[in-house]
Amino acid sequence: YDYTRSGNPTRRQLEEAAAALDSATAGFAFVSGMAALTAASRLVGTGQRVVAGNDIYGGTSRLLSQVLPKQGVSVTNIDMTSLQEVEAACSQGDVRLVMVESPTNPRMEICDIRQICDIAHAHGALVCVDNSMMVLFQNPLDLGADINMVSATKFIAGHSDVTGGLLTVRDAALGEEIYFHQNAEGTGMGPFDCWLALRGMKTMALRMERQAANAQQIAEFLDAHPLVKKVNYAGLPTHPNHDLHFRQAASAGSILSFETGNLEASKAVVEDTQLHKVTVSFGSVGSTISLPCYMSHASIPAEVRAARGLPDDLVRISVGIEDAEDLIADIEQALHAAAQKRAPVATAASEAPGSLSGGGTRGRRQSQLPMAHVADVRLQQGGLRLHLGPGGGPAPPQAREKVRHPFTHDVKHHRDEEGEGDPHLQLVHAVLVLEDLQQLLAGLQHGALGLVALLGALQRGGVLPQHLQSAGPVLHFPAHQRPHAQQGL
Repeated sequence: YDYTRSGNPTRRQLEEAAAALDSATAGFAFVSGMAALTAASRLVGTGQRVVAGNDIYGGTSRLLSQVLPKQGVSVTNIDMTSLQEVEAACSQGDVRLVMVESPTNPRMEICDIRQICDIAHAHGALVCVDNSMMVLFQNPLDLGADINMVSATKFIAGHSDVTGGLLTVRDAALGEEIYFHQNAEGTGMGPFDCWLALRGMKTMALRMERQAANAQQIAEFLDAHPLVKKVNYAGLPTHPNHDLHFRQAASAGSILSFETGNLEASKAVVEDTQLHKVTVSFGSVGSTISLPCYMSHASIPAEVRAARGLPDDLVRISVGIEDAEDLIADIEQALHAAAQKRAPVATAASEAPGSLSGGGTRGRRQSQLPMAHVADVRLQQGGLRLHLGPGGGPAPPQAREKVRHPFTHDVKHHRDEEGEGDPHLQLVHAVLVLEDLQQLLAGLQHGALGLVALLGALQRGGVLPQHLQSAGPVLHFPAHQRPHAQQGL
């Protein structure tokens, strides 16, 4: 060890540990994950091509779109989940490197690594897999990849106090070529950062297992939440490539993303969380949250993001090792706050009375909740509680599984066992809880309908089921709330 740029005993320990984890012949530690990917890209010569996915880390996209073309390297972005597109891109000739992410960042798409490697190798190309999200849970080298890349900044170090990147290979000649570029360009990881990464490796398994368990609970919570339009997490059975992922990985990991369908709502969620820190990185013991289109992927032009199907409202969460219930409570309160900011409380009341009993959709509720019967209205805990059942017959299958509404804070699903044969009771009900009574009353006044007038319109329209109409008053004021509620009305 005559010069640290060329070699250092602490860096050698980290590189040997990385190689052992992947059952590789050689490992290389770089000053950052992007430095590691850049070293892999040096294997591509002028006039050759790189094939990469269209849902990739923003830094990788910047390297491929703004740096490599200056060196005479062309880049083709495809849907890497489509083996047909992989075959078509590789068959065009002069492809030297195929770069893969699975799960992808940030939409958590799953690519068939083994099949992609087979296709690439058949056309004489190398395969480099960014495995930063999986590390211990997935080994691309076992699936046929030539190069495995991991950002040591993430799960390896695990405490958001190191920047680094690792490459591992099984082919000795390939390793020598990578080492040449590491030494020639001075991109080796510093000794103290290597020491911190080695320290992080000692607890990596415990951290990743806890984080993955937390992420599964959070994904299931989000999947059932009315404000959330879509959850991207391979651990959910509803993920389109759930089975494929678990054929090549042992866990779904701890990174997930979701959409609300509304940019302002997503911004509010990110800003209102307390336990989740707003940052672009992931893999730390502490949970983080971000809006990729405005943070980690902001370098990708908006029109390119749109063409690739990356929505602006996408929220990405890196789940930490905190208590899962605390994390869920933090996300829940942020979603509730976002729901209140998203639209006026009295959207339904702003419609004409006659429209309340139809079978279509209502204004801003469109694509969220079909036209519904108001089956019961109660003031509880300072707010209005509406029990909704669908309007005009049995609910469609998807409504039985989940009813969404932008204002819903607490959703409960049940099937009334006594309601067999009664179309009003055979249906999933949503419980709309509007906790701020003053906001509710202000919204009703804005809609030119008082609460009593709203109920009268519902009764005249035949919206309320007969058994409830004949059961007496539908408004129930707890004694301690009567003066406040009556004064407000």
